[in-house]
Amino acid sequence: NYTGRFIKPDGETIWFSGKSVPRVEGESVVFFGVLMDVTAQKNMETSLRLTQFCFDSAAVGIYHIQSDGRILNVNSYAAGMLGYTIEELLTLSLWDIDPFANEEGFVTGWNRLAATGIDMFETVHIKKNGSRIPVEITSNLLEYDGHQFSICFVQDITERKHIEKSLRITQASFDNANIGIHLVDLNGRIMEVNLKFARQLGYTMEELKKLRIHDIDPSVNDETWHPISEELIEKGLIAYESTHVRKDGSVLTVEIFANLVEYEDKQYAIAFVQDITE
Repeated sequence: NYTGRFIKPDGETIWFSGKSVPRVEGESVVFFGVLMDVTAQKNMETSLRLTQFCFDSAAVGIYHIQSDGRILNVNSYAAGMLGYTIEELLTLSLWDIDPFANEEGFVTGWNRLAATGIDMFETVHIKKNGSRIPVEITSNLLEYDGHQFSICFVQDITERKHIEKSLRITQASFDNANIGIHLVDLNGRIMEVNLKFARQLGYTMEELKKLRIHDIDPSVNDETWHPISEELIEKGLIAYESTHVRKDGSVLTVEIFANLVEYEDKQYAIAFVQDITE
């Protein structure tokens, strides 16, 4: 038995498998055999090896889950994410790593997956040492040899959750600060405001975001706004006094501290506004 390759006259390479038996004919030994084209089989084997390599090397946790919740297979990234070996994880089920998993919820989720073919959700996984990590899971339903199973791609989103929490804290600080704050682009268009600034002027926050600085500051027009924005770009921080007109037409004197900020290659001014009328 032997395997080899032939190069055809047109340059194409094919794989063959051969079987032969020797026979003595006179003073010579002659081999009689059969050659079979196994190119398709070799291509399939190569594809399977590549698939297995991608599974083993992927920088995301991959699970094969049986319809009863038992873990059939995992890659090394999934095992490392939870501090287990692959062999240890294969003795577990979803109930062992997901504190929110239960039979009723799993059946509901499996039926949803069967109906749509794909599902995405967030949950928590328990590491071997007992600590917990938030994860995002994308599941696909597959059928093989008459059996259904789910292939799940699991991403640790701990860092994302920390960023989201930080953003929520920042947003809450902005919204509830005891000083008027507004964000404008360098054309004077109001992009964001906090509650204090809206109350100072008697507008809703949504109403203010439809205006320009020109609409609330009588000293600002296209001609006077340009040197203000140029000075801000040059210095990065400016402070000045001005007046603002409330929605009811009354006027208040304000002190403004403006900082230049950049986000996604665009420049903005964030201004802190104190009512100094009294």
